[in-house]
Amino acid sequence: MEVVYFVLGVVTVLLILGVVVIVKVGTQVKGLKETVQHLDRGLNDVINDAHRRIDDEVRELHTKIDYNEREIFSQLDSRLDKLESKIKQQLPKG
Repeated sequence: MEVVYFVLGVVTVLLILGVVVIVKVGTQVKGLKETVQHLDRGLNDVINDAHRRIDDEVRELHTKIDYNEREIFSQLDSRLDKLESKIKQQLPKG
């Protein structure tokens, strides 16, 4: 009979230890899930910020390109007008 009590005691201790381990593992899994969610949100924020910055830079570059294009055409138009005026002055009046 003592052997049965001993075996029941060992099984009880093992069950208690198993439950404790399961609870600890469950707590760790929950903590890890929260950490993964936090990291995922942080990563999404970083990605969104990078996209926003890239979009802003592209928009700024387009603005600068448009401005430079207008300036170049303005300068070119002015130079062509001056050249045309000089050519007209050099042509004999007839």
